[in-house]
Amino acid sequence: MGSGDYGPRSYDPPRSFKQNEERLINEFKVNRRGLFGHVGESKRVRQIDSADPLATAERFAEIAGDGGRIIHVFANGGYVKELADGSYVTFRPTSRSVSPAVDLRIVDSVHVASQKIHFEEEKR
Repeated sequence: MGSGDYGPRSYDPPRSFKQNEERLINEFKVNRRGLFGHVGESKRVRQIDSADPLATAERFAEIAGDGGRIIHVFANGGYVKELADGSYVTFRPTSRSVSPAVDLRIVDSVHVASQKIHFEEEKR
């Protein structure tokens, strides 16, 4: 082994939101304004309907924040991740409205806007 050869990498390098957005857009539809889901109870909040809102919110946050660094953990199991480009993904398993939520604060994307998204149970 030469100097500097430490074998397989034991970590993945930090990722930017741009590196995650294609996967996110492929799994969750986004409109032309870069917004996911539809208008929720408030014009300022988007809503994604799902048979399992918590699992869907977790999946959304997992993709959006992939490769980010957790900078804060909430008592309810939520977290804030910072990505390499300075974007932030906040996952809350419950919010003031009781439903799971993900907040995106995006620094540099032409496809996805900063937004708050609540995940609600599909109405049948």
